[in-house]
Amino acid sequence: MMKPAERAFLICAAFALISGAAVVGLPLAARAPAQEAATASPGLSTSVDAYSRRYAGLSTPFDSIMDDRGTGFAGVAGTRNFRVVLRGILYRGGANNAYGDFRLADQKRRQGPLQARALQNLCKEGFADAFFAYGNRALHETVNCARDRGSNVLSYRGLRPQSPGSDRREFLRILHDQITGPDHRPVFVHCWNGYHASGIAAAVALRQFCGISAEDAVAYWKSEAPSLPEPAQTKSIDQIRNFSPIPELTLTPADQKIVCYGGALVGQKAVYRLPKAASATPARTRSL
Repeated sequence: MMKPAERAFLICAAFALISGAAVVGLPLAARAPAQEAATASPGLSTSVDAYSRRYAGLSTPFDSIMDDRGTGFAGVAGTRNFRVVLRGILYRGGANNAYGDFRLADQKRRQGPLQARALQNLCKEGFADAFFAYGNRALHETVNCARDRGSNVLSYRGLRPQSPGSDRREFLRILHDQITGPDHRPVFVHCWNGYHASGIAAAVALRQFCGISAEDAVAYWKSEAPSLPEPAQTKSIDQIRNFSPIPELTLTPADQKIVCYGGALVGQKAVYRLPKAASATPARTRSL
C-alpha cells in the first residue's frame, strides 16, 4: 500500500507537470529557455555603461549633444542633432555640411554624406557602422583610425532603413548582432538634418527591440521632426505604423532592460542639452 508521503509527492508532481511549473529533477534542457531569457548578452552592460558615461548629456531619446548647427560635443563634430536611440548601441543625427568649419560651398553637397573628418571622429569614438539614409549601395567606405586603446575600423555605407524592404531588415539585423553578439560597438544612422529619415529608422528600431506601440513610435518621430508637406508626412507615418517586428530579431527582457529607454515617449519635445559640467566651455570645443 502506498504511504501518504509518497501519494502526496506524486500528486504534487502531477500538478506541476500539468501547470508547467518546475520540478526538482527536470532535465536542464527543459529549464534552459527561462534561464537564458533572464541573462543579458555577455559584455553588453559594460559597453553600454561606458557610452552612457561618455555621452552623459543623452539621458533620454529627446536630448542632443550636438545642436542643429553642429555645435556641441567635439567628439562627434561633423554631425548635427546627435541623439541616442538604443543606449550604447544606436545613435541618430544629421550631417553637418553647412555650418562652421564643416560648411561646404557647393549647395548640393550640403545634402550629401558625412565628410571625411566626421567619419574619423566617429571612428575614434569607437563606432562600428554608420549609415547614410539617403545614400545608395554605391556609397561604401572603410575608415581606419587610431584610438587611445588600439585602433578601430568604421564601415560607412548608404542604407535606407526608413523604407520597408531588404535595407531595413539588414539594418535591424546589424543592430541585433551588435546587441547579442560579441561586438557591442555602436551604430550611427543619419540623414540630412537628423529629423525625418533617421527618425523613421529610429522609430522602427524602438518598435523592433523595445516593444513600443505603433502610435508611441509615431509620437516619438513627430516630436523630433518638423511636419512635411503631404503626401510625404502621411507616407512617413505609415512607414512607422505599418512595420511588423521581426520575430527572430526579438531581444531577451534582460537585453531590453539594458538598451531601451524606460520613460514616456508621448508628449515629449526634442531638446539640446549638454551636461552642466561642460556649460562653461566654449561650444565648439565642449567635451564630456
